[in-house]
Amino acid sequence: MPKYKLTYFNFKAKGEIIRLLFKVAGVPFEDFRIEVGADLKPPEDWLKLKPKMPFGQIPLLEVDGKELVQTIAIKMYLAREFGMAGESSFDQAKALMWLEAGDDLYNQMSAWVKEQNPDKKEELKTNLKTVTLKFFLEYLQKTLSANKSGYTIGDKLTVADLLAFQLRDWLSIVGEDMTAVYDSYSDVQKLYAKIGAIPAIADWLKKRPKTAL
Repeated sequence: MPKYKLTYFNFKAKGEIIRLLFKVAGVPFEDFRIEVGADLKPPEDWLKLKPKMPFGQIPLLEVDGKELVQTIAIKMYLAREFGMAGESSFDQAKALMWLEAGDDLYNQMSAWVKEQNPDKKEELKTNLKTVTLKFFLEYLQKTLSANKSGYTIGDKLTVADLLAFQLRDWLSIVGEDMTAVYDSYSDVQKLYAKIGAIPAIADWLKKRPKTAL
């Protein structure tokens, strides 16, 4: 079995779906975390590492010493390795579609977190809630309703389901009204409960470090 090492900041954010893939697969990995202060400013440890990182970015996944960055690339690589990418080429493309849509959502949430101007922050939240999130959840609800299996793609767990699960955690950072929107979609809520009941995930949620993001 390859030796895996994940390097990321000490919060969930873009690294958590990667960790969930490892946990569901039951594959050990080194979860190397760079501590970040309450102000979320880049710590000295990261500033020293940054010039050594491909594209100057993390998360970084090392597989027997070989380096891979860009979160979607990492997620799809591990999903294929662990049998959570979809059965067919088309299903794998759909998994990638969901990850890219999720990245769009995450980037908007991240912009909200970083924004300091109260008026602009409220504008970002309103757009996220009434436009981007609404489109995402309506399509997810429609997909789950049509699929009947309880999963986003096919009849087994894929990385797209882990994204849908992690989305609620991301939204909780923005506010309870955002998670209320998530919970208003019945099939989406059922999927969240289904994924959360997976023993490996339930165990991880109890043990993982408590972080602000």
